[in-house]
Order: sequence, then C-alpha cells, then structure tokens
Amino acid sequence: MSNRDILTIEEVNSFIEYLRIFIYDLEICSDNIQQIVNAQNEGINLTPIQHFLGHYVFLSYSHIAITAYKIFHSKEKRSFYKLFNKIQDFSYDNALKRHLEQNGDKDEDLIKNKTEFKETTTILIQKLNEKTTLINKIIQRRLTFYAHSDPSKNATPETLEDIIELKEFSKDIFNTLYGKFNDTHFVFEFNVASISNVIDDRKSVDDYYRNLEGEI
Repeated sequence: MSNRDILTIEEVNSFIEYLRIFIYDLEICSDNIQQIVNAQNEGINLTPIQHFLGHYVFLSYSHIAITAYKIFHSKEKRSFYKLFNKIQDFSYDNALKRHLEQNGDKDEDLIKNKTEFKETTTILIQKLNEKTTLINKIIQRRLTFYAHSDPSKNATPETLEDIIELKEFSKDIFNTLYGKFNDTHFVFEFNVASISNVIDDRKSVDDYYRNLEGEI
C-alpha cells in the first residue's frame, strides 16, 4: 500500500482548514451583498459610490461561484467530495486512529472509529446529493461565465437567495463534520471584512447634508 492510500490526521485537519476558509469567503461576500441591498431598500443615498458597489458586487458573485466550485466539485483537491472519498476508501494512520479513540473517551456525540467516520460521511454525501441542482447551478456559472467565457452556453444566473442557501448548507455540512471530529464548532457569522463602515459613512454624509438642508 502506498503512502497515498493512507489518510493522516494532518491531512484531515488540512482539509478542514481549507474548507473553513472557503466557506468563510461565502459568508463574507454574501453578507456584504445583503448589506448593500438592505442599504438600498432603506433609501440610503449610494449614488456617489454606485459604480464601486456595482463592481464589488460583481467580483463577489464571481468569487462565490469560483469558491463554490472549490468546495463542491468532485475533482477539486480540497472539496468535500475529495475528503469524504479519502475517509471512505483510505486506511488511517496511527495518529488519526488515536484521535478517534480519544473521542470515544468523551461523553459526546463524536466520531469514535473508522466505521462511524465512514457512516457520517455517507450521510453527508447524501445531503450533498440532495443539493445537486443548487450546487450545479452555481458551478455552471463558474464554468460558463466567471472563469470561462462560453457564448455557446447560457447558464441560469444565480440569485442572492441561491447563494445564501448554499452558504448556509455549506456551514451545516462543515460544522457537522467539524463538530463530530474535533468536538468544536466554528462561528462563521462574524464578518471580519464587513462593508458596513462604507455604508455607514455614506449614511452619515447623507444625514449631514439632509440636516443642513433642514436648517436652511
């Protein structure tokens, strides 16, 4: 058996870290787009920065599609499918076995052995398959519009609702695996790259001039 047929705990944790980063990008981009939409609905004057915001939203949509491809395409090296296939098919190194055995010493709903690891990924693969239509919709936009220009194909544009649904689904899959493997949960909802300061600045300027007009 070659080393490539052995799954190590370092590799599992490396997969988890990459997937966490990818999914966090979905959180940041979709949250910022939603903030822009909310600001428009609230009547905040975004006209002075509308071209910047339009460019930003386009880049966010493209980044989301490209990132979703990394997370969900079976041939991507850091996708859920690639990790799950390794968990299902590879042997485990001693450190990974010990980690699972140590999970068994805790009074938690954790993955305690290879059988449970495979059972968990089987359930998660089934959930992935149930979202095939949504996943493929966004992946096709990556293949035909954002990463490649193919005028012969016309992929249906993804909506913000599609993106939010995929983001929440990604977080659920990730934290199910992460929680059962490492006995912890990652909170994605804190947006470290929030566009809120930009919007708040526009609102402050808008309010300032509105107040001046009211004083005249």
